[in-house]
Amino acid sequence: MRAVPLLLLCALFGCQKEDDDLLPACVVEVLTEKEVLHYIQIERWALDDGEYYYFTADCCDFPNPLYNERCERVCFPDGGFTGGGDGNCGEFPQDFERTVVWRRPD
Repeated sequence: MRAVPLLLLCALFGCQKEDDDLLPACVVEVLTEKEVLHYIQIERWALDDGEYYYFTADCCDFPNPLYNERCERVCFPDGGFTGGGDGNCGEFPQDFERTVVWRRPD
């Protein structure tokens, strides 16, 4: 039953999976919501305290949300009208692994 939203998502948006690992079910659920239309890609951020998912909007006026691996929104690192996000993210390490796990086809 959980495969139906993923199949629908792939049919509607042409999933282009960049990574061999499966996306967590909660990230797939976020992708099946209407607001996915303005996201152009999702990156997995591997930090010392866990994995995060960074959603990139197609326009600078939209804030770019960062979710933890349980799909709880942590903050908006950047984007929005000021370009500075919501100011609630704190400092990120300079060097961490970023992997594109989903990209909207052009």
